[in-house]
Amino acid sequence: MRKSKKLIAILATLALLVTMLVPMVGPAAAGTTYESLTVPTVDTGDDRDLGTLYIKIDPFAQDSAAIFSLPADFVLDVDDFTVLENDADVAALSNLGTDNEFKLDLNFGSFGGTEEYTVKIGLKSIDIPDGFSGDIELTVTSVKGQLPSGTVVVGRTSDGEVTLSVVDVPTFGDNGTENGKIKINVKENTAGALDKTTTSLKFKLPANFEWVIFDDNNDSNGDVLDISGSGDPSEDVFYTVDGRTLIVVCNEDNYKGFYRIVADIIPGTDAKNGDVKVSVSGDSSLTPSSLLVGKYADYGFETSLGAIPEVLAGREDQEIAELTIEENVDNSIPAGRTLVLTLPVGAVWANPGIQKTEGGFGVASITLANDDRECKIKFSQGANTAAGKITFKDIKVNLAPDLAAGDLIVKASGSAGISGDIPVATIIAPVTVTADNKDLIIGKAGQVAGDITITENQKEALIGGKTLELELPDEVAWDGDPTVEVTSGDLEIENVDTDTDGNLLTFDIKSDSSTASTIKISDIQYKVNRSVVEGPIKVKVKSGEALCDWLGDLDDVNLEKHDVVTTVVNATVVTPAPGDQKATVVFTINDTNFTVNGAAQAMDVAPYIKDGRTFL
Repeated sequence: MRKSKKLIAILATLALLVTMLVPMVGPAAAGTTYESLTVPTVDTGDDRDLGTLYIKIDPFAQDSAAIFSLPADFVLDVDDFTVLENDADVAALSNLGTDNEFKLDLNFGSFGGTEEYTVKIGLKSIDIPDGFSGDIELTVTSVKGQLPSGTVVVGRTSDGEVTLSVVDVPTFGDNGTENGKIKINVKENTAGALDKTTTSLKFKLPANFEWVIFDDNNDSNGDVLDISGSGDPSEDVFYTVDGRTLIVVCNEDNYKGFYRIVADIIPGTDAKNGDVKVSVSGDSSLTPSSLLVGKYADYGFETSLGAIPEVLAGREDQEIAELTIEENVDNSIPAGRTLVLTLPVGAVWANPGIQKTEGGFGVASITLANDDRECKIKFSQGANTAAGKITFKDIKVNLAPDLAAGDLIVKASGSAGISGDIPVATIIAPVTVTADNKDLIIGKAGQVAGDITITENQKEALIGGKTLELELPDEVAWDGDPTVEVTSGDLEIENVDTDTDGNLLTFDIKSDSSTASTIKISDIQYKVNRSVVEGPIKVKVKSGEALCDWLGDLDDVNLEKHDVVTTVVNATVVTPAPGDQKATVVFTINDTNFTVNGAAQAMDVAPYIKDGRTFL
């Protein structure tokens, strides 16, 4: 058994961005990508099939159009093309009267979806002029909307008689590939192009990699499938291996064949991570001279976040950022491993979202715990041996109204190896509360306190038909109803009242605002009990129902701990009431003179000390 040179490396990279593959040159409209699903190598001549153009627009929002051009002297006819849409009748292709151009129109009015739109256009039956060589570029010229200008390679012409290509480029780890994962197509462009020799083709791996024979035919030779015939392993064409070199033996030259080499690769102790390219040689005339056949990587994974949204404290079903977990190689996260995502106190999972999976990597189960603050995800691995990818979308949370503005942090833990703090959203407080500050004394009623201003941080932050509460500390009471008015915006309020105990002010939000509004509370007077200590008087702005739309569910997060959204100081007790003022008196032993607050006074009998006690 080969000794591994690495331990499984766990990589948790948290990025506040969304990445997408855009294999094109030129500026791209936001959310639009062009890609050729295949880049076939073809001969010059008539009726050649190029790649399938894949266009993705996310989100699709308007009518769009562009002109698509092949190189000069190419001839196309859109009637020969194939079109596959995820929403039918959106795309319309038309010839332009020039041999090498066509137009694509996308009708948004026919779009039945709400998010992304995709279309695949098979570029079929293209006439390629003699003498053309190299990459075949499809040039896009934007006409309007969400189809940007750019270029994409949709094919290339062959310079040799044998054309080589790979079916897939797998990513593999220290255990190498398995079950014939490396597949190389060998296409003869003319009969007998594959020379009838014992070294017809040679594929040489980089240093510290070796070929492994895949012998499904059980004849001790490597399998070469005859794709142009039955698809079974060919008796006329097979391969052998010599360490880094795979050698194709050809025993026939009678017809124009299409073959597929099936093999595996194993990395050595000192193999380098990255692309694995083979150099190609041999007795046959061939193209290209090198092929990318795989990618070697450490076991591990990467995590990334989508766009970070804003969420409003006190609201339910607030959508947070998408989370993507992508394996570097297959089985980087073995089946049964877990990821635990824990929300802060005052937040609970409303919906763990949906999962979009690729490869064998998947989700076995999702459970909620700890009053729905913890979301435990258990992973699975399927039969697909490709490196997996999971994207969690439409994840929603419920937020208590007192959560502080700033990042909503999810703590990641669990046996999968993903850990740390993940910022998944930006919390917006529903209101900002400010106040003027006035000095008060104890034991007195009718004292004027500072005005209080409540400003919505976004429209509809205060919920129509609900009640807002402001509560004073014990032993402090509202002395009459203050004036409560909307000074900006279109919010409406009514039913201003103070309770019988005098320390609670309430008023109803008659209707939601369509623009963020401001409420001013003025003409405030307080009754201050004699027992109130010196210092600030803190007014509690309580959530009630006006700042939280899931109040009935807040028992799950301990409502009594989350009902105060914020506090504001609009008065400070600075001195006692007259008659209760303090005085400093200084006596001297055996002296009838004393002072009161520094003023000299006299007494009949001087203080004295007897038996260790002072008498006055």
